[in-house]
Amino acid sequence: MRDERLAVIVASTQRAQTLHETLLSLLRQHRLPGQILVSVPDDGHLDPATRRIENIAVIHSQAGLTRQRNAGIDALAPTIELVTFLDDDVEVHQEYLENIVRAFRSRPDAVLADGRVLADGRDIPRHRAQEIVAASGNAPRAVTVIGPELAYGCNMTVRRSVLATARFDERLPLYGYMEDRDFAFRCARLGQIIRCEDATLVHLRPYGGRGSPRRFGFSQVMNPLYLWRKGSFASRRSVFFQVSRPLVVNSVLSLVPSQSSHRRQQFAGNCQALGRALRGRIAPEDMLRL
Repeated sequence: MRDERLAVIVASTQRAQTLHETLLSLLRQHRLPGQILVSVPDDGHLDPATRRIENIAVIHSQAGLTRQRNAGIDALAPTIELVTFLDDDVEVHQEYLENIVRAFRSRPDAVLADGRVLADGRDIPRHRAQEIVAASGNAPRAVTVIGPELAYGCNMTVRRSVLATARFDERLPLYGYMEDRDFAFRCARLGQIIRCEDATLVHLRPYGGRGSPRRFGFSQVMNPLYLWRKGSFASRRSVFFQVSRPLVVNSVLSLVPSQSSHRRQQFAGNCQALGRALRGRIAPEDMLRL
């Protein structure tokens, strides 16, 4: 069954094979979306087989998760009422979209929903992700209200009406670290944030596609400070935890031989961001100058 009121947007960069496998997972849905929009910087980020899949529209955008998702929003058909944002590295249960739609119908006060992540590892093989999804069975049809800080950007569905006022912040460049928290906080001003427990998936998190560890380390510190200034944190204690945690973890793991190289680079990025913040400059886009 194809639902012309439902769209899925997948932003991707430098993960052609992973993206293709995610789209195949999406095409096995019992409720197929009316639109599947794949947002990439150019066709060099696509597997040739992806271009041959019917009912998938490819749009080009400047690189960056927030920009690519916003470009997908701009390409939505007038009939769309619900929009699902998926990362390019997920394996979704066949009833994922069916259960998300049901959750919104049962909760007219909800403006954003995510699903339940069964596994969220580092470099989970696709075949293993499929096994986890297949073994999950039928989850209980529970819908819980969650805080915006818990909404997970690897899978989020929003009402189309929300997108008239809430977009992804394009000052969060490239992989848009913590863009989901910022977006969910803005959505929370318009209604409830919910989790659909029987909309299940696996987040594979393959190595590659993230780019410079130093840039990522910079975002780990700078982006929470920027979002706190915007009002996307409930307390100073919360932002302190988000800033201090990568500093501690990266400094400690930089001493572990198997992780020392990229952890040292991440820690260097952490320190660069902290140094700029202490000098009064809160600018996530400075990451692009590293």
